[in-house]
Amino acid sequence: MSYDYQGHEYYELMRRENQRLTHVLHAVGDMLRGERGDVERLVYDLGQLVELLDSHFDHEEQSDFVTNVRRRAPHLLQTAQEAIAQHADISDQAKKILILARNGVVSDAWWRQLSLRFDEFAREFLAHEAHEYELLQSAYGQDIGAAD
Repeated sequence: MSYDYQGHEYYELMRRENQRLTHVLHAVGDMLRGERGDVERLVYDLGQLVELLDSHFDHEEQSDFVTNVRRRAPHLLQTAQEAIAQHADISDQAKKILILARNGVVSDAWWRQLSLRFDEFAREFLAHEAHEYELLQSAYGQDIGAAD
């Protein structure tokens, strides 16, 4: 499926997706930073995160993002392709955390391991998104943060 988003429409889609992702990311992070809590809720939230993440990456990959960067800022093409190539690894990390949450032996050590893996994932994902945001700003020559 190909998505044909132009300019502000694309930014709005990405902004809404980022808001939802950030909300779930913080909810899971807050839960894991505390004492061992509601495992069912954690698994549910991690499942939501994986779904949102895959949908977000699909939109980026199918929206002609790279084509638009090539057209608007050819000097950024390799950087855009590298950013898109990171999606599979980031998605796999989230799925592995979900599997660990679903199948792990519930204990304090398991909770700490989940927390450590999730913190590493969250740092990488947020850095990736910040990089893509900067790339979009450079390619489109706009302050897309003004719509926030």
